[in-house]
Amino acid sequence: MAFIYFAVRDNLTTDSDVILGQYMLAFPAIMEGYRTVNLVDSDNRSLSPASLLVHIAFKDVGDYWSPE
Repeated sequence: MAFIYFAVRDNLTTDSDVILGQYMLAFPAIMEGYRTVNLVDSDNRSLSPASLLVHIAFKDVGDYWSPE
């Protein structure tokens, strides 16, 4: 199974690449169009109202990729 991982990072602080929020989706659960991805912290607690607005579009890549 494939997953897509979203992460919001802060690379301007003294710690390198601090993750401010994140979310992971299973690829089969993703639908095309504009979607809201609600962010969670490292303990999987909601960071509401923090979210990402993403546009998902699937395109045929022909012979360049095969699921087998």
